[in-house]
Amino acid sequence: MSSYAKKQVLLDVPLESQFTEPALGNGCEVTSLSMLLSYYGYETSKNQLAQQLNYVPVFNADGTHGDPNEGFVGDISGGDWAMGVYVPPIASLAQTIVKTDYHTLPKTDATINDIKKALQQGKPVWASVTLDFQVPTDTDFVTWQTNNGQVKVTPLNHACVVTGYDNDNIYVNDPYGEKNRPVAIKDFEAIFTSMGGQMLTLEKS
Repeated sequence: MSSYAKKQVLLDVPLESQFTEPALGNGCEVTSLSMLLSYYGYETSKNQLAQQLNYVPVFNADGTHGDPNEGFVGDISGGDWAMGVYVPPIASLAQTIVKTDYHTLPKTDATINDIKKALQQGKPVWASVTLDFQVPTDTDFVTWQTNNGQVKVTPLNHACVVTGYDNDNIYVNDPYGEKNRPVAIKDFEAIFTSMGGQMLTLEKS
């Protein structure tokens, strides 16, 4: 039987909460990255990663918005003045931690099958999702003009570590503090796709 035929996988990824003091109210992405790195034995923390992450302002001087593909937009510590960060800066940050032991593999426009394949190989997946795993509608997104062109963003922006799946659910470590939280596959697929299919795995160099 090929490994692709696995009906279920569940990896034991250490849980971290973004609200553990010192809390990062908007720190879901770095908290999820910290969980991913912990799985591979790296000793780091959400706050250490937050210090090393690249940042961009919500508004630039010329009236354009910061680009979440360049850095975290706004205030990671908390409040509404933030729009999160997309996978490229998270991948760059991860690479500085793993150095030459692994190479980071960020993807956009990925599919749920890409996630399943990684899990079957024993690799947890950092993924861009939505707050409380609600399926977003078109009205939840706005288009920002950045220095790099138009970027679609949403205040529902969230991140997690995908730890497993079975016939019905995808399982995630939610940085809001829930380990192996079940999300219906159909819902997760809609959420993941709407957020641009952004995922990150570590690959052995």
